[in-house]
Amino acid sequence: AFLLPEHRVINDFDIKETGLIFYDKKDQKIKLISNNFNIITNYQIFSIDGKLLQSDIANANEINFTNSNTGIYIIKYNINGKLFSTKFLN
Repeated sequence: AFLLPEHRVINDFDIKETGLIFYDKKDQKIKLISNNFNIITNYQIFSIDGKLLQSDIANANEINFTNSNTGIYIIKYNINGKLFSTKFLN
């Protein structure tokens, strides 16, 4: 596993620059919608208590996340060399 050295919280500027990331519960995927053809290069998904659940090099605009436990999760991800983090519900 790899640890990202820092993270930023998504704000309006980041959405314009990188796109919108969200969890699609029906498809069990984290999706990035972007006008700039951005992709998530690597990521880590944590439970709200900080346990690393999933990490990988993605190079894609979708990440499968099939954890069946309902809860709040945190994803840290890299787009265009910039690190971001956001919470999502499952």
